[in-house]
Amino acid sequence: MLLDMLKGFIPVVLARWTFELSWPWITLIGIAAALGHVFPIWHGFRGGKGAATAGGVLLGALPSVGVASLLTFVLIKKLSRRASVASLSAATVAAALTIAFDGRQSPIQLAVGLWIIVVLRHAGNIVRLLRGEEPPG
Repeated sequence: MLLDMLKGFIPVVLARWTFELSWPWITLIGIAAALGHVFPIWHGFRGGKGAATAGGVLLGALPSVGVASLLTFVLIKKLSRRASVASLSAATVAAALTIAFDGRQSPIQLAVGLWIIVVLRHAGNIVRLLRGEEPPG
């Protein structure tokens, strides 16, 4: 999980803090990092669900939102015992906080874009949750 987070954290930190790129670039780099994890070329475009990488992106781009998202993940995982519920909750909290408190277009696009990726990749989990068939894990 830590390595997946670093896939999103490192490029965004370099873009935002080292190279001081503008927000549209940071947004594109963050979304690209998440999509690169979800659809890796070297694994036949079959990758992970993107939640940890999205968390790393948020920690690098919007640290307070990233921390809130990480804390949400840990709390919901402990309460529900389901990583899928925790991932969906963390992504939703991140998007909601960014919309509510940031107000800038590109950070909102980043958070909502990451939320869309996480939700779409968890579509099967959502169906199983609605049916009551999602196993703990």
